[in-house]
Amino acid sequence: MSENETGLVTGLQVIAIYVTDLERALEFYRGLLGFEEIGKMPPGLVLACGGVTIYVEPGHTRRPDDPAAGCGIAPAFAAESVLATHKLLAAAGVPILGEIQHPNEEFAMFQCLDPDGNIVEFAGAP
Repeated sequence: MSENETGLVTGLQVIAIYVTDLERALEFYRGLLGFEEIGKMPPGLVLACGGVTIYVEPGHTRRPDDPAAGCGIAPAFAAESVLATHKLLAAAGVPILGEIQHPNEEFAMFQCLDPDGNIVEFAGAP
């Protein structure tokens, strides 16, 4: 991370959709809506259609307070530097969920909570 990187949002990276069952979700997103697999990001898959990219991640449970609400959806924003954004938000006291994931030199991601408790992700170049 260079000193000039601000951590500012530069675009929408992906919309993460948390599901209980990957195969059932794929029947919907691929089978009915026409999304195509463009990558694997275990435990889920990255799909795209019509300029929209989604990440479908299995293994989640429906929200107990409102089962009709599903498991959750989280926008994942692209940033100049995910590490700089993490540093900026942590310094501001924003609740960070878990550890920053940095599986290789080309990708990093983390989740935080907005003021209403919504999950917001930042993913992309470290």
